[in-house]
Amino acid sequence: MGNWLDKTIDLRTLLELFGALVALYSLVKNFRQNKAIRAARGRLLNQRAAEDFHDMASTSASLETMIRSRQWPRAAELAIELRGSLTRAYGYWSKLLLGEESANLLATAEQVKSLLDSFPLDEREVNDEELLRMTTVCDVLILAVNPIAGRLKYIDQMEEESWLPNRKGSFLNRMDQNISSLFKR
Repeated sequence: MGNWLDKTIDLRTLLELFGALVALYSLVKNFRQNKAIRAARGRLLNQRAAEDFHDMASTSASLETMIRSRQWPRAAELAIELRGSLTRAYGYWSKLLLGEESANLLATAEQVKSLLDSFPLDEREVNDEELLRMTTVCDVLILAVNPIAGRLKYIDQMEEESWLPNRKGSFLNRMDQNISSLFKR
């Protein structure tokens, strides 16, 4: 058997090699497109989660207003809605929560439940101390969900600045540049 360099390369072999390079280029391009799609979906999920947490903060502010004005039936409706939103967020957005945020969500959901149980739906009068406790629960809830909403709202900006490593020298990027340069000639 002779040296492989001694063999002549015929047209069929060149076409097979060219086809393999085109397939490899398409594979790399497809991989990058899928990666971009996953990143866009992640950003949309972050945006949706930020909106949900912002809505929870707004609902708790409305709840506090209803408590201060002693509109108990409407306050009870808002508390039920808020408790559902908190437990749904705990389950649905749990992968986006950091550290103690998920435990804080469950704790605030339980506080909303105790708040709901303390509403005087039988027209009894609420003293100032009870009213202060109720509004404090709403304030704590706002303080629990607003930072999450803010963090998720600006997560794309944080990723661009410091969270993602520099990817200019990645293997796939270099491979894509090398293959692209073959087709530019």
